[in-house]
Amino acid sequence: MSGAATRGELLARFLNAPVNSLDHVRVAEVFRSCRQLSALEPSSSLAVHTRRAINAHLSELQVVPVLQPNGNWDWKAGHPKRTTQTAVSPASALKVIAELASNQILERMRQCQACTNWFFARTNKKMVCSNACRSAKFKEVDRQTYKHNRAEYMRHYRKTRRAPGVRNQRMKKAEKPKNSR
Repeated sequence: MSGAATRGELLARFLNAPVNSLDHVRVAEVFRSCRQLSALEPSSSLAVHTRRAINAHLSELQVVPVLQPNGNWDWKAGHPKRTTQTAVSPASALKVIAELASNQILERMRQCQACTNWFFARTNKKMVCSNACRSAKFKEVDRQTYKHNRAEYMRHYRKTRRAPGVRNQRMKKAEKPKNSR
């Protein structure tokens, strides 16, 4: 999984880079279409149409990966184009998309719910890209609602989880004089 996570982080870096070329737009569209395709029945007419749209976008790039009906990817040399200024090339991003789609983990590429940057979720539960975004998302929640829910939880916890008198025993022990026998 760590290799996929590293490739996912590479793709996230590409998707988060400023859009400075048509290639970047095409790669983002291929990514969106591949996510859509992964949810479709392979032989459905919508899947065939989506594959054709993906291949049309891919044919305009330097490296031409071709999505086959069986889900495999073939890579062919395309026509030369000028290079982009992003740290990750469109060809590298497309290769990562193909690998993640082949491994059926493309849905782990997500947009952060707080800052909308792309990131690779190492676990299925992850919805934000960093601790800073997690904190920002937490602060968006209505404070009064949070306090009320937390108070309810703690009341329930004290009734059901803790042994009765645990707090009192600790306090009694702390109140005893140290030198008494």
